Amino acid sequence: MCAVALGAAPMAAAQDERDPSKIGFVRFMSVVSPGEGNTFFEVDGKSLWKKGYKLGQRTGGIGMEQGAHEFVVKKTGCNPAKRKIDIAAGQTQTLVAYAEADLDDLGEIIGWNLRLARLGQNTPESGFWVTLISFCREKELPLEVFEGMSEKTIKAAVPRLKAKRFQIGSGEVRAIVSHKGERLLTLKAQDRGNYVVMVFENEKGEKEALSFFDPKFIIAN
Repeated sequence: MCAVALGAAPMAAAQDERDPSKIGFVRFMSVVSPGEGNTFFEVDGKSLWKKGYKLGQRTGGIGMEQGAHEFVVKKTGCNPAKRKIDIAAGQTQTLVAYAEADLDDLGEIIGWNLRLARLGQNTPESGFWVTLISFCREKELPLEVFEGMSEKTIKAAVPRLKAKRFQIGSGEVRAIVSHKGERLLTLKAQDRGNYVVMVFENEKGEKEALSFFDPKFIIAN
């Protein structure tokens, strides 16, 4: 678990008097490669960070009051996304901005639409786990995870926008995630828990991947 101060995150400076029992946590992340400049998030009409977020950047756990909130994602060159999401007290979730191609009748890309996906936090009871998620155009994306310490290989057909989770070891992990023999990233894990790997396409259609450790956030005493 990761402890955070109630007023330590952006937008939270004026919210120190909130009831901790009614607070949930949200992490924001961008895997938007098309368009120009940074990706911008708005929460209930307020900018999360005026400078925006670069590809692969993510926030820490931001405390928000339980209930429905409206989230907007913007980036120059892409159509914006708007989504209402319920925040549950004591729960942690990740909101991921990504781009979906707008195709003509012949399958050619004529534009990009932003989307906002929601990923619930998962804390395994023991060991090291990896969660694979594909934002690519294929309905199923073949991925391989090779864990160097145990020399174990996991092969998975990952459905688009669906998470697949596997245990990859009980001790320190160094794993290679690849697609059709091409290495996407090397995952180094020292803390037990869940590691998320997101695979997406850049504006050239090439596969890229990002990863992060997924702890549950709690309010510091």
